[in-house]
Amino acid sequence: MEDKKERCGMIKYLSLTIIISLVLFLYACSAKVNEDEDFLKSRIDVSDTYHFTGFKTFLTNEARLTREILAESAEYYEKKQIFELDNLKVNFYGEKEVESIVVANKGIYDSKSKKITLDGEVEYKDIFNKHLKTDHMVYDGNTDMISSKSPFIFEVEQKDGTIFRNKGVGFTTDARFQNIKTDKGTVEFVPGKKKGKSK
Repeated sequence: MEDKKERCGMIKYLSLTIIISLVLFLYACSAKVNEDEDFLKSRIDVSDTYHFTGFKTFLTNEARLTREILAESAEYYEKKQIFELDNLKVNFYGEKEVESIVVANKGIYDSKSKKITLDGEVEYKDIFNKHLKTDHMVYDGNTDMISSKSPFIFEVEQKDGTIFRNKGVGFTTDARFQNIKTDKGTVEFVPGKKKGKSK
């Protein structure tokens, strides 16, 4: 009789031990899951970078399209709200159509300040025969001004073929290059080829 009581007591003890072990095991698993979830959340919070292949965005003024930014690829940093762009082109719209374009190897578009910084081989062309080359340029979408502190060559082809050439270091201008101001520069006129009747 006593042996039966001892066996029963032993079975109850073992059962209780197993139950406690299971409870502790399940608690540990739950804590591990929570820890993993917290880790993932922290990674998501830190990782705020998004990659785009084929990037396109617009700048508008009173619902009218004014600027269009295109790039082969882009990295977007959500917290800073900036885009790092590769092989980009900026289209400058007039009343109805694109009047000028700027291309560059690299660029940064700050969506907060509406500034576009262009670097590398930067080239500007427009429908008014204006052409500029530099290695760095900043467009300010708020003021519609373009500036640079780098060496540049700015040319305008006249109706008779004469080239007005402005070379220097550093400039400020409106987006249509109608009023360009240079820090250090020289101006020259290069005679164009005379247009004659072919024999």
